[in-house]
Amino acid sequence: MYEIFERIISEKGITPYKVWKETGVSQTTLSSWKKGTYVPKLETLEKIANFLEVDVHYLNGEKLPYCHLCGLQYLMDSNEDKKIHKIKHKKWELAVKKFGFCWPYRVRESIKSANDSIQQDESKNISERCEAALRMIKAYFSRSLETNDYDLSHISFEEYIPYFLGEQVSRFDSAVQKALTEKYGKKEGMEGTYWKIPNKKESITNKIKKLVPKRDEPEITFDDFTYAFLDESKELTEENKQKLLEMAKFFKQQQEKDN
Repeated sequence: MYEIFERIISEKGITPYKVWKETGVSQTTLSSWKKGTYVPKLETLEKIANFLEVDVHYLNGEKLPYCHLCGLQYLMDSNEDKKIHKIKHKKWELAVKKFGFCWPYRVRESIKSANDSIQQDESKNISERCEAALRMIKAYFSRSLETNDYDLSHISFEEYIPYFLGEQVSRFDSAVQKALTEKYGKKEGMEGTYWKIPNKKESITNKIKKLVPKRDEPEITFDDFTYAFLDESKELTEENKQKLLEMAKFFKQQQEKDN
């Protein structure tokens, strides 16, 4: 198990000392774990896993029936399931690259549970309590991303916060809610905790029709036509964008020959 822990902190650029400072798990415990003379209890592993934002079962060395990164459950001996996972995992990776994080189900539920008690704990300072609440909002944001199939047009986490606060007015302790609202503001427009992505799709035919000139106006140009396709391409996969680009180049070459 320690080898898994060591690999994770190496990938994240975190030292064992940082883990100790942030989780309260003593250096003696970590040292004994490394030597193999001590196996951390599940409660201790959960603290470490929540800090590292990983699945505690993965950290515990268990063989999982799901991807420990994106969280998709699939049959590892099924080629069809592997294909589905590969597609979803790529979407998840792109979402993480754009938004900075996207926690899978088991990670976010564990983090929500652990931080809920912290944000309500009046013995802790307001800064710690607000930080715990923000981690909970991150969990809800991750769930919203997953529900929207990792659509990259989803609003950012910073944009999501005021909508969450505007909708979930009683989610946090009153002091925490007040402090977060003063810092981030609150907005209306989101139902529950899921962001609904506006349907901005418009058929390419309609886009091109809008470019058809009226009487006495110059005729539509190749560049006008290209811009219509460019706007439409925002909804395409990278593979289809490449195909569209190749098609545009072909038509451009044909136009140059005709001229």
